[in-house]
Amino acid sequence: MLYEILIIDAIVCAILGGLIAQSKGRSGAEGAFVGALLGLLGLLLVVLSPSKAVMAPATVANASLRPCPKCAEMIQPAAVVCRFCGAQVEAATLTVAAVPTPAAADAVPTPAAAAQGGGHGLRTVLIVLVLVGLGAAAYMYLQQQANTIINSLPTFAR
Repeated sequence: MLYEILIIDAIVCAILGGLIAQSKGRSGAEGAFVGALLGLLGLLLVVLSPSKAVMAPATVANASLRPCPKCAEMIQPAAVVCRFCGAQVEAATLTVAAVPTPAAADAVPTPAAAAQGGGHGLRTVLIVLVLVGLGAAAYMYLQQQANTIINSLPTFAR
């Protein structure tokens, strides 16, 4: 009976871990693996892990770089020698057009846009509750069927 509970726990945690990881922009297989392997602790790790959007590199720091014409590596605009391939390059002059403008993703959302874009957390919680309920119902049904079969056996076969 203990093995049955552990198997059901691993399956439920794998499904939930995969769904939560996908909602955070991560690999669903990664979340499912961590959830199945570590159970509730793995599910907690997937829930607490940062989303991919948080881990993205800052575009403002890379916006002032330019590619080397020889090796295509990113170099400083004022560089006259590429630090990667050693090629002589012309120094670029910064213009007003080179100053990065904030992207639409970096803009502060209005309350109306925030209300439309929200709801991922609530949706994830509802999915978790439904899946846990389905798992519990399936377990109880299978346990009842096993008890019925065991009770129908003759006394000497038990």
